[in-house]
Amino acid sequence: MATTYQLWDNASSNLIEAYDTEREALDYVIEEVNAFGQDAVQAWALLRDDETGPVVFVAQGTDLIQYAAKPTPVFSHSLHHD
Repeated sequence: MATTYQLWDNASSNLIEAYDTEREALDYVIEEVNAFGQDAVQAWALLRDDETGPVVFVAQGTDLIQYAAKPTPVFSHSLHHD
């Protein structure tokens, strides 16, 4: 069973793309920020799906941008928001 990392646009409820690795997904976030600015990805969320359990929320919006900017992500795979 493969793990995928999914970028979702919460504003449109559309899947942007699914990636084989978290780093690939995060690199795409950074590419979009560099090309179009932070506002372009504010409604985006990153989810992890390993097909063995529920889909896990990783990060969204500003947290996603900050997470993506780190060379090696240091957050756990689930970032909880209260």
